[in-house]
Amino acid sequence: MKILFTKFKHIGDALLLTPVIASVKRQYPSAEIWVWVRVGTEGILAACEGISRVLTSAPSGGGRRSRAGLLLQDVRNLMLVRKQHFDLAFDFSDGRRGWLLASTSGARFKAVSSTDAIPAIWSHLFDRCLPYSECGSHRVIKDYVLVQDVMKLSGDIPPLQFTRARADEQWAKDQGLENCTVIHPSTRWKRKSWPLERWIDLCTQLEKDGHRLVLSSGPSSDEVAFCEQIKSGATLDAVLTRGALTWAGMAGLLYNSRLFVGVDTAAMHLAAACQIPIVALFGPTVEDVWRPWSCEHRLIIPEYDRKELLRPDGYMDSRLRSMDRILVTEVVAACRELMQRHPHESLLSH
Repeated sequence: MKILFTKFKHIGDALLLTPVIASVKRQYPSAEIWVWVRVGTEGILAACEGISRVLTSAPSGGGRRSRAGLLLQDVRNLMLVRKQHFDLAFDFSDGRRGWLLASTSGARFKAVSSTDAIPAIWSHLFDRCLPYSECGSHRVIKDYVLVQDVMKLSGDIPPLQFTRARADEQWAKDQGLENCTVIHPSTRWKRKSWPLERWIDLCTQLEKDGHRLVLSSGPSSDEVAFCEQIKSGATLDAVLTRGALTWAGMAGLLYNSRLFVGVDTAAMHLAAACQIPIVALFGPTVEDVWRPWSCEHRLIIPEYDRKELLRPDGYMDSRLRSMDRILVTEVVAACRELMQRHPHESLLSH
């Protein structure tokens, strides 16, 4: 059996596809699974053992020349895909590009799910179209339900997949970071950001509690600078990744960690894949959709009166919540509670 999954979304979204892949391989061990994703997201799939091959296409946007290159790359990949004669193709992209490429993949059976209403002109191109009303809330469930419906999967949905055997632990070992606490404070989504002074206060208190801190960030200069400001402001004896770790290196760090504290990012989902206890700060993020999957975690969500979140149309929108209302004391309390449940000694063999 040959199966194609298409998902042209962000890095975290790619990782959230891995429980479905693991479930398919569990029930159909001989299945050949190809995954087609946006370039730049493939690295976080490198340790999902069920994948036979990953194809990448450049993100949309840019000038006329960029769009021409994008089209050419898509055409080349599509020609390769059509030669494979896939039995099944599933699209989880929630957009026209994914719908187009999956529907023209040449697979014998094509299925699609969406968080939005799929226009009839597109739904008619698929053998199974899972409408919004049948999608699960969490993105892992949303993807799984469609494949389960078609392939009759059984058993519990697995955790996110990034096997330790494919993680690169050398940097963590060189830095002597066994049982450290990873703080991942930065994100390119500014609405998810927590104020600098609160990160400084949090890290100061965690260090007093005995945590060996690592300040992790993506490679962008803004994110690296933000972590440098935290270290400087709190006068910490902390190690900075400076955005230099690959996803395999980041997984190696997390597998040597006792706790992850951060905002909603791909790094948070990777921590879930590594089964690290997580304290996640969720402001405008919809927690039912993006919360850490299948691992122990605590969500820190700002308190709001229901009326404050009502839109003019009467819909209560959690995306109106501000990170500014999250208190340092709440985060510290969640960290301490998780560490009481997972004392240092029990994590030495993690």
